[in-house]
Amino acid sequence: MPRLFDPFFSTKASGRGLGLSVCHSIMARHGGRIGAVAKAGPGATFVLHFPAADPAALAPQAPRPAPTPGIGRVLVMDDDLRVARVLARMLARLGYQAETVADGKAAIEAYRRARSDGMPYAAAIVDLTVPGGMGGLDAMRGLRALDPQAKVVVTSGYSDDPVLSDCAAHGFCGALHKPFRMEDVAEAVSRALG
Repeated sequence: MPRLFDPFFSTKASGRGLGLSVCHSIMARHGGRIGAVAKAGPGATFVLHFPAADPAALAPQAPRPAPTPGIGRVLVMDDDLRVARVLARMLARLGYQAETVADGKAAIEAYRRARSDGMPYAAAIVDLTVPGGMGGLDAMRGLRALDPQAKVVVTSGYSDDPVLSDCAAHGFCGALHKPFRMEDVAEAVSRALG
């Protein structure tokens, strides 16, 4: 029970140990809490505490302006193929051409190959944590070794990670929190590209 919300901890042989840690992260980002109480035998009771809504925050907000259509190629690195595909579709809807890879080594190779083929990426979006593979921090360093001007945005589901809270200090041009919203993706890539 003490490790229940730890990333990559699982009691299941096929488990990745990310489900409950992502739930914990989402609750924390919204000012809530999540806890669990074990029962005799299998199972547990999960208790979620949501903060009360501020009535002023419920007032209608002015709609955000539509994002400016993007141009260029964007490299997406995420070990979760479903996440990578969703992000690639979002980028395509925003006007970018996206290519996906699963880890940092593949990202560095794809970036190198694209530069040598004369079709460089305008930006890269890299997942911070890749179990069993090269994560975003090392990938960004490798991309910057190839291209000191590389525009790299970091992403993660762990909202309290210090790299996300101060991405510029770690060499990134921006940060995206999972789960993604189209507006946030558009803003992060646009800002990274200047």
